[in-house]
Amino acid sequence: MTSRRAGREKHHYLNAVPIRQIHDRWLDRYRARAAAVLVDLKTTLEEDMDASVPDSVFTVFVKATREQVWSAITESEFTLRYYYASTIEADFEVGSPYRYLIDGQEAIVGEVLEADPLRRLAMTFDAQWDDQVAADPPSRIVWELADAGPGVVQLTVVHEGLAPKTATFEQVAGGMPFILSGLKTLLETGEPLVAEPRAAVA
Repeated sequence: MTSRRAGREKHHYLNAVPIRQIHDRWLDRYRARAAAVLVDLKTTLEEDMDASVPDSVFTVFVKATREQVWSAITESEFTLRYYYASTIEADFEVGSPYRYLIDGQEAIVGEVLEADPLRRLAMTFDAQWDDQVAADPPSRIVWELADAGPGVVQLTVVHEGLAPKTATFEQVAGGMPFILSGLKTLLETGEPLVAEPRAAVA
């Protein structure tokens, strides 16, 4: 579980990342059905919560430095190896545009809203990787880094403003555990989670 405070309340979220890591380790990593079940459970548990709280919260603990994790988030040298073979174009200045590209085609576009290197990166998130998600309104993604012990970084991704039951909501909920598992594996072992990254973004 991942917990976050919203005012005087404390909300608990099913953190699918470690469950997905177990799935990838012990089962056929290309089988998506188990991940889909977790997404359905997560949606059911959270759909009645106040709309002002984050729609999706994912946490992973990475044996690395903040500098390494920040580089993995912001540099194409890394995203090519764990983020669905994508490159990222951005200067990470507040107000600047950014975009993820897959084979030269725009997959995600948006604007940098906050940039506190090694700590926090917030951006609008306009999915473009297929016609279904392109029809959805933009949302907001926040990457948060925090120390979790000597040589360990807690990386939390908060995805806000996702309209429930849209294509973007479902694909982000299913894809982010794979992305974060890939980032963790790459930084800790030097090798990608899978030999050939998947072609689709989720």
